[in-house]
Amino acid sequence: MKIHVSDGREYNIPNNPFKAYIMGRQHGSQEQMDKVAMALMDKAGWHGKSEDPEDRMSIEWLYGQLIEYTEAINEKRISRRDIKEVLREEAGIRFVDDSVK
Repeated sequence: MKIHVSDGREYNIPNNPFKAYIMGRQHGSQEQMDKVAMALMDKAGWHGKSEDPEDRMSIEWLYGQLIEYTEAINEKRISRRDIKEVLREEAGIRFVDDSVK
């Protein structure tokens, strides 16, 4: 079965309901990450790529960090409740509620 999405692309959906569900979640996650990237670039001055691998204002660096921490969660090296602390301490990411304290 084929479906058409709002951006004009066409996807083949598997007959297996579970595989179709996973495919939908992945597509939705990618759309959300694209929206986050656009907001960071438009509103906060971030950029797509950088030659400096430690440039913490590049979308490429952010995606790399998110993939690394997602893998760590999936492999049970860190728990979901600890992810905010890990991002704060290891990646140096500041959260809005940090400034309230």
